[in-house]
Amino acid sequence: MTDLAAVAASLIDEHRQCYAGRPLTWRMLHELERRAIAQLKTSCKHSPTLLHLIRNDPGVFAYPISDAPANLSSHGAMPVVMAELWSAWQRLH
Repeated sequence: MTDLAAVAASLIDEHRQCYAGRPLTWRMLHELERRAIAQLKTSCKHSPTLLHLIRNDPGVFAYPISDAPANLSSHGAMPVVMAELWSAWQRLH
């Protein structure tokens, strides 16, 4: 899903510019995921079903919503959008 990689990189770069030196928090990761899904949705290239499948499902993944630094390094399975955001974060930092 090349569109997702580009969207994730753009959002992480924007975060880096706006919040230089500050960590990626769980709260911000959830917000970036919401924004990524919204951007993909407006492109009309992906079905609503696919977008639902690649997003975080709180019933499956119990990621915190806090201002603590996010760290997905120790998580095996993770939602596709969060995985792409985390990958972009690690590449760009």
